[in-house]
Amino acid sequence: MNEQYTIHFAVLTSETGQIRKILRNDQGMISEDLINLEELVEDRTRLSHFYREVSSHGAAVNRDVNLRDVPGTVQFIGVKTEDHIALICTADKGDLLNRFSELKNNFMGLQRKVIKKNESVMWLIDQINAFFESAGLGFVFLKKDGKIDAFNEMGKDFFHRVTRQSIQPGMSIHELAIPDSENGIRYFLAKSMQGDFFSGDFYAGEWFEVRSTAVKDKEGRQQGVLLIFERINRRKNYEITIENQKEFLYHMYKIFLHDLANIFTVTKSATSLYKRTSNKEMLDSIAEASERGIRMIDRMKKAEKIVHDPDKLWPVSLAEAVYRVMKDYKDLSFICHGQGYIYADDLIGFLLNNLVSNAIRHGKATDMMFEISEDDDSVIFKVANNGEPIPDEIRDKVFDENFEFGETAYSGLGLFIIQKITLRYRGRVRTESCREWNTCFIFTFPKITEPEKVFKSEKCE
Repeated sequence: MNEQYTIHFAVLTSETGQIRKILRNDQGMISEDLINLEELVEDRTRLSHFYREVSSHGAAVNRDVNLRDVPGTVQFIGVKTEDHIALICTADKGDLLNRFSELKNNFMGLQRKVIKKNESVMWLIDQINAFFESAGLGFVFLKKDGKIDAFNEMGKDFFHRVTRQSIQPGMSIHELAIPDSENGIRYFLAKSMQGDFFSGDFYAGEWFEVRSTAVKDKEGRQQGVLLIFERINRRKNYEITIENQKEFLYHMYKIFLHDLANIFTVTKSATSLYKRTSNKEMLDSIAEASERGIRMIDRMKKAEKIVHDPDKLWPVSLAEAVYRVMKDYKDLSFICHGQGYIYADDLIGFLLNNLVSNAIRHGKATDMMFEISEDDDSVIFKVANNGEPIPDEIRDKVFDENFEFGETAYSGLGLFIIQKITLRYRGRVRTESCREWNTCFIFTFPKITEPEKVFKSEKCE
């Protein structure tokens, strides 16, 4: 304030003159035990009118105030603030009020601008939140030092899933207990804070794609890191399904090529033998092998269709499936007991063919037994053979991919495929020795209730 003005005192008071705080007391006019300005002023009515003017108009001036025991008159200038009235007592009668009011108006204008700016910022934040939420996205903004500045519900939810902690503004990302084994999210965050921005897929109860990007000011200086989260369960399921389909087709074709090569070997041997002996039985062998190859190609075509519609299953009679497959193994004796229906598809033929061909190739089996029974909610399907038993030390490994054992091992995929198809049918399979049979595979499938109302089928005798 300009030094040309002589300030006697400056105080903060209530609207009735009670002194709340002494700001200046240059002339010692305000004693420590003074409670209300009424005790200092000669004309209390004049003081009350002054306070009413300040309260009504926001500011007022009285240039002719008489103070007790003080010669002459002084000037009172009052300005209303949010909680108080600021009062200045000066000996000069100039334009101090106008200067003071001008400062007050400037301050209030600045305050309004700040409020307006804050409102604009809040509006912008609300718009950003609305955009991210409408797009199904989450976000967390991190300052350069790693402190969390802003986030929406999905961003908060992601970190709660990963850390079991609730993030708060001002919390450092480095304070969060992020497990090292959490699909590399700790590494992702560390690299992002170092300025290496990329995206990654992370599982936290659901699949999320997390992207990081720099946030810069107008001069291009980095202010922080923006993390963007998107749920990708559907996309991830598609990717997993496609990978499983590719893997499944690969294994199926590998077995198919092997079995087809065996058929060609039989055909070639029978043809060679017929040329040397003119034995017409060899022609029957060639015809049977050709028919078997055609059926195998047909099954492969059906399997390829199944891959494109992986969830389509229908009621299948296990007894009928057994008889269809065993038509290709005329030199192998078999018996079949009972009947049962499960949800399956044409891959049931691959399952049974692999069981039978494995029994012949690896176990040198000559007889097989199929037994179908039911309990309250399951169908139990036993497939046994009289071939060499599976050693106990490998019994738990035979369903593993690429597991091979013995001289007759080929691809290590036969029983692996069997397990894959069983899981597709929501079933389970295990192997053990049962009764007089050396090797027995026991399948458990969900039972279909009242299948006879849907279709009828031949049963095993």
